[in-house]
Amino acid sequence: MLSFILFAVTLSVAVAVNTTRCCPPSVFEVTILQSGGSYINGTSTRIDGFTNVFFDGDNNRITALSHSPGTDTIRTILDYNSKITYTIKTTASGLNCTSTRMPADAQIINPCVPSNATHMGTHYFGAASDRVLVNTWSYTTMPDYTTNEYIMTENDCTPVARNMFYGNAFGGGVIMRLFTNFKRGISFPFMTQPPAQCTSS
Repeated sequence: MLSFILFAVTLSVAVAVNTTRCCPPSVFEVTILQSGGSYINGTSTRIDGFTNVFFDGDNNRITALSHSPGTDTIRTILDYNSKITYTIKTTASGLNCTSTRMPADAQIINPCVPSNATHMGTHYFGAASDRVLVNTWSYTTMPDYTTNEYIMTENDCTPVARNMFYGNAFGGGVIMRLFTNFKRGISFPFMTQPPAQCTSS
């Protein structure tokens, strides 16, 4: 269904545009709607839900509030300064927090369009009365042959969608992510701070 929506609201255009690889702001918050699934070794898995993401590139932290049907909301804080991932769940008995060490060489995700991405085209995205011009970029990661697609607004590099398609001899899958409520900065900075109850393992 989501793939149909993406097709329906995206139209190709022939206009003079800026196709330089770009970067969104270093600090932002956004809601990501996710849909997809996989079929691996005879087992199918559906991926569905939405995540509130707080990206703080200045302080090397990412926080994700994950919401999936039938499950509790989980807050995950990736602190690349201390190389610790905090997983926080609120239960009836209080706050449950666990922490795990990242690999020593772990680095924060780079939100920019990768340097090896190919420009696939420029399109209008959204309703005719309120549409925005976007650039679509694509690149393939090896050796798993995963195709990654970035869709960013042409004028200020706001992320609109990021999709992933993969497949091999054992199966494959697709994950489609739509970005909404994008804001520069973080409205509630405490969201990126590990609670006092959390301790490193």
